[in-house]
Amino acid sequence: MLLLCFACEKGQKSSVGRVIPPEGNLEGFSDIKWGDNVSVALSILKGKGFSIQLSDNEAILAEGKFAGSDGSLFLWFNNDGFYNASVQFMSKKYKFEYIEFIEMLKEKYGEPDFVSDNINDKDIIFTEWKFKNNCSITAVYNINVSLNYTNDKIWEEEQIKKKQKKINDL
Repeated sequence: MLLLCFACEKGQKSSVGRVIPPEGNLEGFSDIKWGDNVSVALSILKGKGFSIQLSDNEAILAEGKFAGSDGSLFLWFNNDGFYNASVQFMSKKYKFEYIEFIEMLKEKYGEPDFVSDNINDKDIIFTEWKFKNNCSITAVYNINVSLNYTNDKIWEEEQIKKKQKKINDL
């Protein structure tokens, strides 16, 4: 699985000492900006040729091509604001795709801030980039290829909301 997490943290130096350039901000996923509502995201996805499988006020499931590969796309929303995208790729070339995505990310964003091989001896590879605007990209390769983009601020608000709903049920 390749998991790319795009998340936000306050501007810091990277773990390898690289100061991330201002142009390295991560503003969302595939023309969908953090905080965009469901209807904006649906319009963008349809315009890019994605086939919408499911849509409500909290999530969108779509299928189509991303970075040249077929995949299933999940978008998540909090208070009708986009905060997370996850792409699952259907392929038998997972390791090759992982390497290909890492190379494309390096070309776009520079060298990663962190790389780990074989986490817990499970053939899991973890790669991470950090950005000045409190965002990060995390790539994890395991049994398939998955990309995950997250805006931490909105994600944290969603977790608080879910926890409060559970508490209210007590």
